[in-house]
Amino acid sequence: MLNIGCKSVKSVFTIQLKAFKSNAKKQKKSKKWQNFFKKKKKKKRFHAIIRPMFNTLRYSFQKRRM
Repeated sequence: MLNIGCKSVKSVFTIQLKAFKSNAKKQKKSKKWQNFFKKKKKKKRFHAIIRPMFNTLRYSFQKRRM
């Protein structure tokens, strides 16, 4: 390892740095998408619980009026 020239060490370092940066970007993007889908799922679940109850209440009041 001591016989490695300065240029080769520098090139290995730059390659590792590029790989680290690209990996960090990928992780950041995937984290953003995961958070987006988590929020999306929570909203759907919330509406799925509330809306059927709202609709049944509305229809039950209409039936009583008739």
